[in-house]
Amino acid sequence: MERLTITLPQAQRAFVKQEIASGQYASESEVVRDMIRQRQRERAREQLAVELLKGLEGEDVELTPTQMADIWTEARRLARERQA
Repeated sequence: MERLTITLPQAQRAFVKQEIASGQYASESEVVRDMIRQRQRERAREQLAVELLKGLEGEDVELTPTQMADIWTEARRLARERQA
């Protein structure tokens, strides 16, 4: 892991401390990493919605079982990548 130093306004720093005091997190780093993961999931859902809308607006295309298997393989690879 790489170290990153950030500066927060007092209100945000207090929020981070409250999250730790709640017992849900053990450190500031855990709070920040969890917030980043949540934002990454939100961004992925937003991108998925855009792509789904594009697909609904496009023309119908018949896919072979091999093409569908390739699509699922790529989707799983991307999901693993995002989780790492």
